[in-house]
Amino acid sequence: MRTKRAAAKDKDKDKDKDKDKDKDKVNPLTPTESKQKMEDIGLALAAEIKTSDYQEVVDVIDDFSVFIEDLNVDEILETRSTLNTLKKVMSKNDLKALTSTMAKARKGYEDGNYAEYYKTYTYNESTGEWVETANANALEFVFKSGGKNATISANVSGGNYTVTVEGETIYVPKTTTTTLKYDGSELMKFTLNVPTFTSSSNKMNVSLSVGRVALTWSAEADLSPNNNTVTVSVKKGSKTLISGKATTNLNGLTLPGDGESLNDYINNQEENEPLPGKSVYEMNVLDQLFVKAECSNVEEFVNEMNRLDDEYYVESRTKDSIPNENCYNGYKEKYTYGYYHEEDYYKEIKKTYEKYLKIFFSYKADMSVKEGDLYYDYIYDLYVSNSDSDCYSYKSTYDETEEVTGIQFADGSKHSAEDYFTEGDFTDLIDALNKLAEDFEDLVVTEDDK
Repeated sequence: MRTKRAAAKDKDKDKDKDKDKDKDKVNPLTPTESKQKMEDIGLALAAEIKTSDYQEVVDVIDDFSVFIEDLNVDEILETRSTLNTLKKVMSKNDLKALTSTMAKARKGYEDGNYAEYYKTYTYNESTGEWVETANANALEFVFKSGGKNATISANVSGGNYTVTVEGETIYVPKTTTTTLKYDGSELMKFTLNVPTFTSSSNKMNVSLSVGRVALTWSAEADLSPNNNTVTVSVKKGSKTLISGKATTNLNGLTLPGDGESLNDYINNQEENEPLPGKSVYEMNVLDQLFVKAECSNVEEFVNEMNRLDDEYYVESRTKDSIPNENCYNGYKEKYTYGYYHEEDYYKEIKKTYEKYLKIFFSYKADMSVKEGDLYYDYIYDLYVSNSDSDCYSYKSTYDETEEVTGIQFADGSKHSAEDYFTEGDFTDLIDALNKLAEDFEDLVVTEDDK
């Protein structure tokens, strides 16, 4: 038989367990607290990136850009252009610009036989000349920067895919790799892999790493006629600073494939292809801020928005003639114009947003505490302009409705994005980002670039 003392101890243990559970519970922040939290996360992100970590890379590329002027070979000069552009890409975190740059650098190679350009060029500082030697595996440039050895190497592997653009065949290597090694360490590496490129599957991954403590931009795409998954990330060393993932149902969308004409594909897509279905976008900043956006059906959403626009948009022009013997033609002309949406349009838009769109954020990875989500509202307003004289009158009606999108917080309060994200409330973060942008500009932009 249990004693009263034992029962009391068990009761105390249960209380302690409840307290521990309460510790794990986190209440949503107030709008003011959330604003401070966002700024703190932004400042922590900005603090992770220091331009001094990439000074070596820029210095080596600058030296190479000077040395390469002595090598008058068109395809080599394209490599110089690519490297200069990579410096600018570093300051913008722009993977689209990066892949575009690499494509342009390859444009001159029209036969797909990249190996014929493989050679080693070694710079002789005494003579100011490049010495050419055979190389079966890569195009390499060997030189000194700051008295230390540097090597830039580029090669392709795995064969090529072909696509036709404006009647011209372009060869796309399955794997492209460019590296910069300096003083025994790898300071920069660019890779572009295209494992599959068919009408049933497009796969691609691209990455650029810069610096001894590498800052790495990467993206991976996996497309099929029904599903599309794209992941992106920015890392410093092994630490992920920002990551994102987009998953989209493509509703049977056809894909471009090896040997096809991109012009024909694009024209066919614009005329016949369906819009995507469900789309989900997720973003993670420093494992501290988590954002999720979802459209339950993009095709239905777009079609409904177009239908509402057609149904509720008023465009009218009328003219009435009223007898008036004092006017030169015996009539007073009255013109009426209207260009606006009826208020029901905005009411339906609000319902459509609520039906199809969800955007919310949290400071917990499992999204168990939702801090706020998207809201849409409007302030309906029509502007009426009148002008009247003895023989003419004009009346024009225009839509000046203010549409508002913003955040509805857990406490029920609503804040428009314009009012919430003001410079005055994020002064420290804005100053930090401006300083970082200026530092990168000083690092990568030369007087010739300005």
